[in-house]
Amino acid sequence: MRVLLLAALLATTPAVADESSDEEAPSTEEAPAEPVPEPVPDEDPGEDPEAAPDPPPAPEPPPVPAPAPAAERTPPPHLQSTARIVASGRVSGAILVDEGRSIVAPLATVQIGWPAFVTLGEGHSTRARIVAVDHYEGLALMALDEAAPAGHAAVIRTSPPGVGEDLTIVGHGGSVGLGEGNLQLRGMLTFSPLSTKVSALEAGFGEETDLAPGERPRRFLVDRSPGEGDEGAPLFDADGRFAGLLLEAVEGGGGRGVAVDAAAVADLVAEPRLEKPYTRAHHLQSWAGIGIAAHNRPSHLGATLSYGLRGVFLDQIRIEPFIEVVLGTRAPFIDDDGSRPRDFWWSIETGASFGWRIPMFGEGARNYIVPTLGFRAGWNRFEHKNEELVSDCGDADAASGCAFIIDRTIDQERSFRAGFDLGIDIRHGPVRVGYRFFLDPTNVNPHAMHRLLVTFDGAGIPLRAGDSN
Repeated sequence: MRVLLLAALLATTPAVADESSDEEAPSTEEAPAEPVPEPVPDEDPGEDPEAAPDPPPAPEPPPVPAPAPAAERTPPPHLQSTARIVASGRVSGAILVDEGRSIVAPLATVQIGWPAFVTLGEGHSTRARIVAVDHYEGLALMALDEAAPAGHAAVIRTSPPGVGEDLTIVGHGGSVGLGEGNLQLRGMLTFSPLSTKVSALEAGFGEETDLAPGERPRRFLVDRSPGEGDEGAPLFDADGRFAGLLLEAVEGGGGRGVAVDAAAVADLVAEPRLEKPYTRAHHLQSWAGIGIAAHNRPSHLGATLSYGLRGVFLDQIRIEPFIEVVLGTRAPFIDDDGSRPRDFWWSIETGASFGWRIPMFGEGARNYIVPTLGFRAGWNRFEHKNEELVSDCGDADAASGCAFIIDRTIDQERSFRAGFDLGIDIRHGPVRVGYRFFLDPTNVNPHAMHRLLVTFDGAGIPLRAGDSN
């Protein structure tokens, strides 16, 4: 509209002549009218007619490939070289070495010598047998029946770890106590990593307080304490190299654990292999215990002190000879006739029991049920003292000054008895709680006896029978 109004105004207004220096008369001629521009249609203010045309649409991104199947994924290096072993109901970790042909595990887990079942973090499963041992460090080298890929073996670190260095434990918090219904959780815990730090290095052995020149510490402490089934968990440094093997917890050490350096593992791998299979099928264990014994006829209650040996054969069979002393009595009481019996019971007995170990609760747990059957023989003595007030008047009148005296009698019963012991034990590590029922088949009623025992394992006794090395 503004354009049209401007054009109309220009058309009706006369042109003004310019004044010159000669003062010419103004011209009466009308200036030619300027052409009226054609109206321009309204345009979208957002569009620029001189702007470049819109660029072509961007090409669609290529489709994201689907994740590879689980079987084709490559596990982390530390997971490939971590192993879990089960041997005679015991569980621990291990490390894959020797180009995938062997593993190194705690000797205490596989010391019996039977084949162990091995599962690696990448899923490879096979059996393994002991081919070399390090009794000093408590390590066993085991050859796999089916070797793992060579690239999965651990890269052994050549330098010792430093105090304060960060390490990763793989397998800490293993599967002990989880049954067959928790297979998935058990697998997750077995190969799960956990960070730790080196808290101290070993200073020497025995009476030596310093390492010899060039000698490398073989053990160090970490600030993590292994639980049941965590022994043998490998430790890796920040570069993924194998730095050590977790062995045991430090008793009273504030949650610290003892690890053996990777150099000891490397030395064991370099050792010559045994000429014949390693077996340690039999061993002896001493034990001592206390308990309560209840005798039915005559009725007595006594305390027991026991000492024995446990012979373990083929890792399952238990034969336990023992000796036991029983001291008992019956609490003083007054009979209806006014007598006060005082009884004393003691016996010395010996015998043996035979049992079969059955693991409880979960694979690798240190809990066992051991049903037992045995025999017992011993020498017993029951002493019965009786005190009774007796009048010296006889049939006379008591008012005539009769006196009363205390009549004391002692009866003793000495006997030799023998019979069968039926029982059951519940064990957790070195502690056992057991029940025994003694039965004399020749005289059932007088000689039935019940015992409740608590025993504690003592020092082991080496037994060379059946030990191939």
